[in-house]
Amino acid sequence: MDFIRLLAFAVPFMAGSEILGAITRGFGHAKYYVIVKNLTPPLVFLSALGAMAHFRAQAIWIAGAVAAASLLACAVGIVAIVRIAGPALWRTSPKYGFRALYGYAAGIMANSVFYIVFALTGLFAVAFFLGSEAVGIYRFCLQIVLPLDMILLAFHAAMGPVYPILSRENRIVELEEAYGTAIRWMVMLQLPIGIAIAWNRGDLLALAGPAFASGAQALMIMSVGYSLCTCFGTIAYILMLSGRRTVETWNAALTTTSNIVLAIVLIPRFGLAGAAAAATFSFILLNVARILEARHLMGLRTFRPYFLRIIAISAGSGTATFYGLELAGIAQGGDVFSVALRIAAALAVHAAALWTLGLNAQDKGVLGSLLRSLAQRGAARGKRP
Repeated sequence: MDFIRLLAFAVPFMAGSEILGAITRGFGHAKYYVIVKNLTPPLVFLSALGAMAHFRAQAIWIAGAVAAASLLACAVGIVAIVRIAGPALWRTSPKYGFRALYGYAAGIMANSVFYIVFALTGLFAVAFFLGSEAVGIYRFCLQIVLPLDMILLAFHAAMGPVYPILSRENRIVELEEAYGTAIRWMVMLQLPIGIAIAWNRGDLLALAGPAFASGAQALMIMSVGYSLCTCFGTIAYILMLSGRRTVETWNAALTTTSNIVLAIVLIPRFGLAGAAAAATFSFILLNVARILEARHLMGLRTFRPYFLRIIAISAGSGTATFYGLELAGIAQGGDVFSVALRIAAALAVHAAALWTLGLNAQDKGVLGSLLRSLAQRGAARGKRP
């Protein structure tokens, strides 16, 4: 009961940080949204867990860590808004357009409810068919693939202000280019991470204890499936922000129904792997539907030769690196150092292969400009007294 009370204390701050992050994104500052939503909560939570482990605190303080992370994220959101708006924040009189607000939010709320049910279906089905210990293993697998969702959220924050303008002004060519750029860069980031997780699944699970090794098959299915699917996630924003929220609501309902049916059928037969397969197949079904809808309703194309080349290089470089290290007998231990060395080597080969064989002149120019901008900012900060 105390655990639930502490989590209940965190709920208002979770909601507050969500709203504040959305406001910063609405002001055109995607970086603050990422800081408030994607960076502050996990960093504070992991720091609190480290402190708990050091001082051997009671397990109840895990809920306290969640509350602290949400509270600090809310505070960071307030600071970000004050910094963006400045004195104008206090001089502006509020105007409450509740009818327009809730009319727009109703469809999004329906989508969110469906996706929450989708997320919880696997956990409840695993608990019902396999027991509480299996729930812990399955939940840990979901935590390992969390970076894939964080990348998706970051791109949502970046592309959210762009898609509705291009769609409203019927600038289909530019919308297609923006969408193609987003999924292309997401593939470059997500596929190597998914392959790294899949290849090192046993060692990553072993970090939590030997009992977690039974989740290796489930983690492999999740990492490969999610890394291939989440890169298409921004198309949901295109559908919703272009006035097609009903389409996405039907997508959410279809995905949730598919996950429930498949979970009931597959989990009793295949255990945790069945739960992962049910969620992954439903996720694939969702994104295939989105791609077809974007093509039919808006004329957006997805699978161009350049995009397929990026997929091939991203998948091939990571797989070849891990397989080559295994054949050479290099860094094959299950310790943290060996796992980190394998992943670092794969990412280095991936970056070199993309730069040499994958990226076109436009993407190289964008990446070069970004690196120069970061270097200039670092140099400017270094010169400050």
